[in-house]
Amino acid sequence: MSAYIVLDIETTGLSPQMDEIIEIGAIKVVDGEIKEVFNHLVWVENSLSEFITNLTGITTKMLELEGVPVKKVLGDLRLFIENLPIVGHNVNFDIGFIQHQMGLNLGIVLENPLIDTLTLARRHYRSYNYKLDTLAKQFNKKYFPSHRAINDVLATYELYEGLLKIEKISR
Repeated sequence: MSAYIVLDIETTGLSPQMDEIIEIGAIKVVDGEIKEVFNHLVWVENSLSEFITNLTGITTKMLELEGVPVKKVLGDLRLFIENLPIVGHNVNFDIGFIQHQMGLNLGIVLENPLIDTLTLARRHYRSYNYKLDTLAKQFNKKYFPSHRAINDVLATYELYEGLLKIEKISR
């Protein structure tokens, strides 16, 4: 059985130390099929900037009404991902935030293996750029990234599965 997690987050900025996670999306894939979905908005203390709201479509009001405290979301995420490999597009960005917040809120460090579709695509696929939306269009997939965590997760999943099949990359 081959299983892995695809993970993506949305944040208030680019710095794990200065900015916050506002959305976490993940799927659990077993033998190439999506088996479980994890998707939560994360409550933050400060209002979102207009730039972040325009980029993601996530509003401060959405986080106030639907957001879950970061400690709860991260605890649930830890249970969801188990010790499975984590796949992401530029995965170190996402994991940097997750690691920082898990350390602060839960006192733990993830030790899951990481698989970066950005690195794999650069090694095994020729493209004029390696942005997730560009690669999703080139692979003619049905899911397209939108700066919402679960949409980006689904696009990354299809990209990874496509790279596995086309380039015969081992799992």
